[in-house]
Amino acid sequence: MSEVRAAVYLRISEDPRGTGLANERQREDCLRILRERGWSLYREFSDTESASDKRKVRAGYNAMLSDYRAGRFDALVCWDLDRLTRQPRQLEDWIDAAEENGLRLVTANGEADLQTDGGRLYARIKAAVARGEVERKAARQRAQAKQAAERGMVTWTNRPFGYENIGTKGSPQWVLKPDEAALIAQAYKDILHGTTPTEVARRWSAAGASPVAGGTRWRGSRVSDVLMSRRNVAQSTYKGEVVGAGQWPATVDLETWEAVHAILSSPSRPGNRNPRRGSKGGTPTTLLSGIVTCAVCGEGVVRHMGPKRNDGSRRVHYGCHVPHASAPVDWLDSAVWTVFLMTLERARDAWPGSDDSEQGVRLNALRSELAIIEGKLSELAEAYSSDLLTLEQMKTATAMLRQREEEARAQLAEVDTTPTLENLLRPGGLDDLAKAWHTFDLGQQRAAISSVFSVIRLHRRGVRGKGKIPQIDFETTRPLEGFPIRLVGAADMSPAELARLNGWENPTPEQLAKLEANRQALLSDRA
Repeated sequence: MSEVRAAVYLRISEDPRGTGLANERQREDCLRILRERGWSLYREFSDTESASDKRKVRAGYNAMLSDYRAGRFDALVCWDLDRLTRQPRQLEDWIDAAEENGLRLVTANGEADLQTDGGRLYARIKAAVARGEVERKAARQRAQAKQAAERGMVTWTNRPFGYENIGTKGSPQWVLKPDEAALIAQAYKDILHGTTPTEVARRWSAAGASPVAGGTRWRGSRVSDVLMSRRNVAQSTYKGEVVGAGQWPATVDLETWEAVHAILSSPSRPGNRNPRRGSKGGTPTTLLSGIVTCAVCGEGVVRHMGPKRNDGSRRVHYGCHVPHASAPVDWLDSAVWTVFLMTLERARDAWPGSDDSEQGVRLNALRSELAIIEGKLSELAEAYSSDLLTLEQMKTATAMLRQREEEARAQLAEVDTTPTLENLLRPGGLDDLAKAWHTFDLGQQRAAISSVFSVIRLHRRGVRGKGKIPQIDFETTRPLEGFPIRLVGAADMSPAELARLNGWENPTPEQLAKLEANRQALLSDRA
């Protein structure tokens, strides 16, 4: 009679103390079975993972299955059938193995002969019972989690950024962590002023704040996740739905949270959806990428690097994919900045729109409505938990409020949430804008330009791009006398001639100086 090679499989769901005592008890019983039957030990496999969750990888189990398929053992010994598996589908694989290859499966509480119909019935019943226990436990845990969320209890398992527990594990007391909460509060203000999450991430990393999930540096996506969490407005959620008021302090008011949420979730935001052809998505690295478009194909221009010059430098220019139209980066940035300032000077009373504008009134109304809906949902949850409403009454009222909420959010998404220039101006208005411009980050500068111009269109420069300053069309976001305009002129024109050609009467010395700088930048680039 040939020798029987037996594998031993040991499993415990968890070993928090790391003692391994439970596995040792299983091992002793399994090795005793091998001695009694005279079988040789091929190899021992073990896991400390749940057998009921198919999403979890059991390395030991997978290795054992691979060895069996390779024909390296003939028998399998485990302490109990539910140590091997609690999933009926996996059990059927072992039943097929027993029927086709004669696998012997033995447990410490009796042999499960999978080669007989009675043994297979026993195994299937035991696996079904184990699976039922798992599902009942999961249902209890879900009900417990939902109830806790409805009562506003803390349900997170790890410390979130901005909070700390000053209580005990059995009696937690979550409060704001001052340094982190201050960073979050400032980030909401920065996003409203046009700052990108990537820039906020740089600031948080520079301040020495580390992500609680691990790592030493922040990323824009992580910052967005923090700012879009309803935890920051002390709202308790279950499966993404608000079910009650949280029993912890808020880091920001609901109106601010709604405004930032609308900005970060807007489909037109770079990285969420590419709003214009020619943009690669993600965070822009130049002032006008995607804002200025090609007059020939309509693509948004991006930065291009030219070949190396004799001195080792490279020509850096904006252009579409072909490119049909192109212009030096420094020159186009300066030209658009010049027109930007002159436009504001000509429309000092018209720009920017304040919160009293039609857009601002609509935004405030929608945010107020959402705040009211959230308050009513919290009241419903409290009324249900206090047995003042039946389940059907709560479901009906919740469905009606959710419908209103969905309609309000849809309207909010339609409103332009780009930060207005008013949010970017420092005390002193337009007079301080030029001084403050270089203190703005790139996102704020781009938001300012986009709030003034709806169209900036770049034309060809002529034959082989020589002899002409590129023509640029400007259209403003609101009706303004004298617009649309086209910036056009020759490189050898004086600033005064260029100003008159473009319809600017009596330009100021500062404006002339800017025009001259633009002309010199173009000439220098062609040299």
